[in-house]
Formats: sequence, structure tokens, C-alpha cells
Amino acid sequence: MTKSIFIVLFLGFYTITTAQIQTVQFNARQLQFDNGKALPAEKSFLISAEVPSSIDFVKMQLSNLGFDRNKILFESVWSRKDKDKGIVAILSNNYKLKSGREYNFRFLYYRKIQETERQEVNTMLTVSMQSYLKSNIQVKDDRYIFLRSPRDIYTSLNGILSEGMVNYEIFQGGNHPKISGIIENMLENLAKEKVDPDTTGINSINRFETLLQQLNNEVSIIANYYQYVLKDEITVLDYPTESLMNTLAINAGFAGIYASGDVADFEYYSGPFIGISFPLGNRVYNNDFISNTSISAGVFLKNFETPELNKVSGPVIGLPMYVSAGYRVLKFIRLQAGVTILEETDQITDSKSVYLKPFVGVSLEFQMWIGLDSK
Repeated sequence: MTKSIFIVLFLGFYTITTAQIQTVQFNARQLQFDNGKALPAEKSFLISAEVPSSIDFVKMQLSNLGFDRNKILFESVWSRKDKDKGIVAILSNNYKLKSGREYNFRFLYYRKIQETERQEVNTMLTVSMQSYLKSNIQVKDDRYIFLRSPRDIYTSLNGILSEGMVNYEIFQGGNHPKISGIIENMLENLAKEKVDPDTTGINSINRFETLLQQLNNEVSIIANYYQYVLKDEITVLDYPTESLMNTLAINAGFAGIYASGDVADFEYYSGPFIGISFPLGNRVYNNDFISNTSISAGVFLKNFETPELNKVSGPVIGLPMYVSAGYRVLKFIRLQAGVTILEETDQITDSKSVYLKPFVGVSLEFQMWIGLDSK
């Protein structure tokens, strides 16, 4: 009996936790999600996309600008498991989209690379890199003449690699390999070496050939990393997210205002207050400290009186006003510390004076929904 109850509770908990992740359907023909609905805002979700059986790897890219590598906000990949004949790819989007905004999506569909294609890629890269080295490194008299610096040449070799493999992907979409630092060191050493004139250039050729052979070996290894080649690409531009309603935080609490004196002779005013709070950050996008900290403003709901029977109120509205920094310690409880703006009226001369006094308090916080687009 106990075991059955445990299983039921476990299944219930699993259902609740997994149900929190929403799945949206991507229609590649209509370039829409969920038949044109706006995408969820400020939460993670899954994207379900149909894939033909010939597709083995899918990459989804998210951007609010273009799709240059430094402008991509998020990437997600799906790869077909061995013997999997399914027609649906599930891609996770853990980038929390902002409310009332538009985003661009790009879906890249890859098939497995054939061995003949891999050999063609290997040959293409080898020829391109060797030609580049031969055009930028020459032997003249007893010197190696570098038309560009070793560092620039090394960077350009990786650029040739990146451009040549732009339509290929490695397993699980990991970081693309680069030409190793060994090549860079060999270039730097070659630039420093002096060719022995008695060798009539034989050593210089051997050293350069050693560099080419090392490069060929690395290119061959790198080519074997790539498993997929691009077959199709679908881009969805300016797709909207849902517009969430903003909330206004209302604080109601009790506080003490310092009046005068020191620790041994301390005088203060106390009373209820009400106000509004503006958090420094959205909990979805900021850490707990920023999102729990706020700037607050409001009024005390009563006036005070000094020992001399002078009335203590506030300017303009006739009630003490305050400005404070607050921090939410529990879900509905916020600590407040700041200054009050007081106006004291002398009961004899009826003269008024305005001054500031510090206060501390604690309040309950309520969220009031307001119909404003958070865009």
C-alpha cells in the first residue's frame, strides 16, 4: 500500500514539473509556430519540428538582429539517434524571450556526410591552405621571407578552415576544431631561422615541407570530426512574442521615524504607511539580489506631534512622504529603509519648516496587474 502511494505521488510530482515546460509546434511550410500564435515570453519552452527521414541533425538559431555568429542569442541542436526513424525533432529554447518583442529564427537541416564528400573537403582545405602558405612564405638567399606575420598567417589559416566548413557540422553541434598551436609555433620558428647558404636551399625546402605535412595531417584529422552537411535552411523573421501585463507592487506596512536624541534619549514617530515599489530588475533576467531590491515611495497614513505639541505632517499633500530602498526577504515581505519628508508647524507662530528624517519599516507587498504592454 505504501509503495503504491509513493508511486502515485511520484507520478503526480513528475507530471506537475514536466507540464511546466510548454511545447510549441513549428510549421516549416507556413513559417509559423502553433498556427500563428505568439511565442511564450519570459519562460523556457520546447519547439517541435517535423523532419524528413533523410535529416540527421537540426540546429535552431535565435536572434533579434541578423545571424552573424556574434549576434546569435541562443542555439539549440537535435541529432537523430541510431536506428531512429522518427519524423519529429525536439529543440529546447532556454533563452527567455522578452514580452511584446520580435525575434528571428533560423532552422538548419543537415544530413550525414558521405565518405567521398569528406575526402573532397579534405582535398579542398589542403589545397587552399598550401596555396596560401606558398604565396605568403618565400625563400630568398639565406632568409625565409614572410609577406605577412606568422600570427596573421595562422589566423588566416583558421579563417580558410571556417569558411570552408561553414556548411558542415560536427557531432552534437559542439565547438568547431581549429588549426592547433603547433602550426603557429612552427611558423614563428621558421620566421626566425636563417637558412645555411651551404645547403643551397635544401634545408629550407625540408623545413617548409615539414610545415606543410603537419598542416596536412591536422586538416585530415579535422575533416574526420565533421559528420553532417547542410541540406536545407528555413528562416523566420520578426516573429512576435506574447505581450504580458505589467504589475505594480503596492506596499502597506508599519515604520518608525527617527525624531531626535541619542541612544539614551531616543525619540521617534511610528505609524502605518502605503506606497509603491519599483524593482531594480526583472526576476526572469536578473539575479536574486537585483530583482529583490527596489526603490519605493509613498506616504504615511497619519500625522505626528512633537513633545512641544507642534504638528508634524508633510508638504503638498499634508501627510509625511517617504523615499526608500527596499529588499524583499520573503515572497510578500519587504524591508524598507530611507528618508521621510516632514513639515513641522509651530503651534504658536504657525511657521512651517520642512526637513528630512530617516526611517525603517517592514511592509507586505501586493502585486496589482495593470494593462500596459511591457514592451
